[in-house]
Amino acid sequence: LLERLRPEVSRGVAAVGAAPLPGILRHKREAWDRGIRNLEAAGAGYEAAAAAGDGPGLLAAAEALHGAFEGLVRTVRPALKELDAFHVTLYGIVHHHLPDGEMDRVGSAALELAGKMRTLNAAGLPDRLKARDPEFQAARGALSGAVDSLVAAAASKDAKGIREAVDAVHSRYQELARVFE
Repeated sequence: LLERLRPEVSRGVAAVGAAPLPGILRHKREAWDRGIRNLEAAGAGYEAAAAAGDGPGLLAAAEALHGAFEGLVRTVRPALKELDAFHVTLYGIVHHHLPDGEMDRVGSAALELAGKMRTLNAAGLPDRLKARDPEFQAARGALSGAVDSLVAAAASKDAKGIREAVDAVHSRYQELARVFE
């Protein structure tokens, strides 16, 4: 059966390799590209094992292909939906409102971010990630404090303070996201 799937596997690997990474995920470009290379290498291993009729090799190659694909999924689908929702709002602030000088929109988005932070603060890690909980708690606490500072800066209408606060939130978000890598 695994040998007969070879053309479908090849088409699937090619299709995933050609899929564009959405702009909102551009900060994950390096991990995505690395994942694509891993998937393509696993696909080549599958091809070689199927062509050779190597049953045990084909099973190992199928497992490697599965693992490479799961790695790509984890790259684009975060471990916590609450963190992804937070990122959507942060993305708008960092890549649209702030560069366009829309400080009022930054302020309203900061309030939205604070609401999403409350939701994120209430979220727990899935069982498979429980070992990372201490690191998660520390990074989430730092992010929460940065969000509070952004809300205060936005209320003050101080453009320099707002920019610095946005940079701090973005940095703390990246630190939290790294917990899941």
